[in-house]
This record gives sequence, structure tokens and C-alpha cells, in this order.
Amino acid sequence: MPDPLERLCTELRVLRRSCGDPSFRTIAKATGTSHTTVGNLLNGASCPSWEVVSRVVGHLGGDPVRFRKLWAAVRDLTDPLPDADGDDAPAPRPLMKLDRSVGPRSEVLWIYDPKLARQVLAAFFPAEEADD
Repeated sequence: MPDPLERLCTELRVLRRSCGDPSFRTIAKATGTSHTTVGNLLNGASCPSWEVVSRVVGHLGGDPVRFRKLWAAVRDLTDPLPDADGDDAPAPRPLMKLDRSVGPRSEVLWIYDPKLARQVLAAFFPAEEADD
């Protein structure tokens, strides 16, 4: 099953393609948002508010009900709400997202464990040793 963010982005890219692949700047100007925000949304770097996503979907002629469900799936993963009955603890929020893109494919790993997140950060960004 694809990552919800990947699925949302893929659907948005298909929608954009069906409109003739307008540039990020063209979409941004028409929707009143920045081209960076549009690019991050379409490339899966981030998922902005529903207000922004709905403007992009509307500009591209997409079905807002369908895309709202896709957007909600992303939000449920990245910012889960507690159960309504209050009996269960809310699902943990991911601490880190690792994304590796190879050609048109993208692999995403969500890290929830604080110890593992620290280890990943230490591996990629080792502390500089002080000069004595």
C-alpha cells in the first residue's frame, strides 16, 4: 500500500498532467500561494493545509471530495487525533521522515522511536569534534 503522501502527490501530478502540466509558478499565481509551496506539495516534500490543497485542486479541476480524503489520510498519519471515546492513547506522531527518490520512484520511511531518530541524525550529522 503506498504511503498516503505519495498517493496524494501522485494523484495531484496526474491531475496537473491532465491540465497540460502548468508550471508551479502558474499554479501558484492562480491559487494565491507560493511556487515553493506548490512544488513541495506536488513533489511530496510537505503537505500544506487543506485550504492550500483545495485551491490547487480547484484550479486544476479536480474533485475536492476525493482529494479531501487523500489529504485527510496524510494528516491522520502525520498528525493523528486521539480516539473520540478517549480510552486509547493517541497514535504516536512520527519524529522523522526519510525519503529516498530514485528516478520516478520514491521510498519513504517514517521513524517513531526517539532513540532511532537520534541515531539516524547522529549518523548523517555527526557532531563536530572540538579542537584542543
